[in-house]
Amino acid sequence: MIGTFLLYLRSFFAIDRKGVLVATALTLAGALVEGLLALSLVPVLEIFLGISGSGTGDRVAGLLRRSGFGDESALIFLAGAVFAVLVLARSAIAWFRTMQLARVSQGFVRHWRIRLFAALDRADWQNALDHKQYEIQHVLTEDVGRIAYGAESTIRSSTGVVLILAQICVAFAIAPALAAVFLATAIAALLAFRKVLLTTSRKRGATQVENARRQYSDLNDYLAGLKTTKIHPHRDFGRRMKQIAEAISDNMLAFAKNQANVQLALQLGSAALLFVLLALGLLVFGTAPAILIVFLAIILRITPPAFALVGSVQAMANTLPAFENVIAVDASLSASIRDPPAPRGEPTRSSPPEGAIGVELRSVSFAYRSSGAPVLQDLSLKIEPGTMVALLGPTGVGKTTVLDLVTGIVRPDAGTVRAWRAGGEELDRDGLRAALSYATQDPVLFDTSIRENLLWSGSEASDEEILNALDITAARDFVEGLPQGLDTRVGEMGMQLSGGERQRLFLAAMILRRPGLLILDEATSAVDYRTEARILANLKSLTRAMTIVAVTHRPPDPAIFDRTIDLAAHRAR
Repeated sequence: MIGTFLLYLRSFFAIDRKGVLVATALTLAGALVEGLLALSLVPVLEIFLGISGSGTGDRVAGLLRRSGFGDESALIFLAGAVFAVLVLARSAIAWFRTMQLARVSQGFVRHWRIRLFAALDRADWQNALDHKQYEIQHVLTEDVGRIAYGAESTIRSSTGVVLILAQICVAFAIAPALAAVFLATAIAALLAFRKVLLTTSRKRGATQVENARRQYSDLNDYLAGLKTTKIHPHRDFGRRMKQIAEAISDNMLAFAKNQANVQLALQLGSAALLFVLLALGLLVFGTAPAILIVFLAIILRITPPAFALVGSVQAMANTLPAFENVIAVDASLSASIRDPPAPRGEPTRSSPPEGAIGVELRSVSFAYRSSGAPVLQDLSLKIEPGTMVALLGPTGVGKTTVLDLVTGIVRPDAGTVRAWRAGGEELDRDGLRAALSYATQDPVLFDTSIRENLLWSGSEASDEEILNALDITAARDFVEGLPQGLDTRVGEMGMQLSGGERQRLFLAAMILRRPGLLILDEATSAVDYRTEARILANLKSLTRAMTIVAVTHRPPDPAIFDRTIDLAAHRAR
């Protein structure tokens, strides 16, 4: 646990070194002012209340009289002015410190959210598949949110430590024996309660991470099958969510009870310690009354930040398992990144270079890590630029895997994948990705207008070009029949449209990218046979500018497709 905590602190400091240093300087300045306020009470008590003490009051009063402040009312005014200045300084420093600590804390959280998403965005496809969606959602929201609380607790702890140390230094300056007794007792108490403070809190934190992960998993399952669960109510979902909600609540209440028990013990112990220090000061050490009053006032001022510090330490221990989960997922995703990050600016709406693209697989073999069994073995095929090719084969034969190899989101275990333009220009992985469009049977639509969905990938198109693309995909009639036409919102995941309508809109969006290679992975599976035939015939006219590869389970029309590749037989007809 200590190693994780040190890693947490190093990460915190490395992310915003300047911000942490400024926050530390403000904390030290606040502690200095707090110490001066405490020290200023000694001469005030001696001068104005006549309480005997260290003689500091007499020396200060003599110095002020020699400076022209002999009148008692003038002394009171001066003392009040000094005290007011110190209080104002403390308040101003506290304000700036609070704002600076908030900036540092939010910067820490922002860093991890951006870093995790960037790692996911650049991770190898297989590695991304190894992480379930609910796990990624859980880490990016729940765990990062919890380390935000841990970050705030860390900041509060550092502030509390500095303030407490400053007050202890003042206590040692005016009553070293009593201060030594206080410090020794405090250290002994911390050592005695370290298991309650750290181990128990961390255990509760680990349980919270696991409970939240189960909650995200069950909720993801429920939402994924929402229509089915509405038609066929499944009591297990409700029962499981109730169990998880109760487990989360019980665990958090147990942690809160642990914190409350510690605070109660500290309050009772501090009251007893104050009585002991008072007795020792009067009966054993013979501490002057003014000094003893100021010393006890210092201890009373230490008590609230000390209690808060203990609570913050417990909170940090409680959030460490979430931080461990964050860094584990980050390391796992980052381990598969083979290519250096490409510089990315703001998205621009520009057309990719023109020209149909050919692809070739040479002696390619591939297996998914999760299964280990080879999906493809020694596969070779070549698709010439400007052709329309159908890719056939039974379920599980590897059709989608071939497409994934072509797009470059997975890489072959053996063999090579090559892409080139009709003019002979060779394309690397990034160049091919920028010049292809991939339409799947599960279209990606966002909760915005049809127009924005058609142009979401950065395409530039006039309304006329948009309508032409909708003509090609047989979608123009139904779009123009909507009350708001192209400005109609499609709902979350396009759920206000039918499956066939969603597929046709997404295919139109892919056409508007003007790709050199258009891949259709059962992209018209939800469309009736006649409409699909019409769409494929329209697509055939585009092969002057693009190559089209279509995975389909329906018999391809030889009048439309230039070639059919039977993947099961590893042969071309």
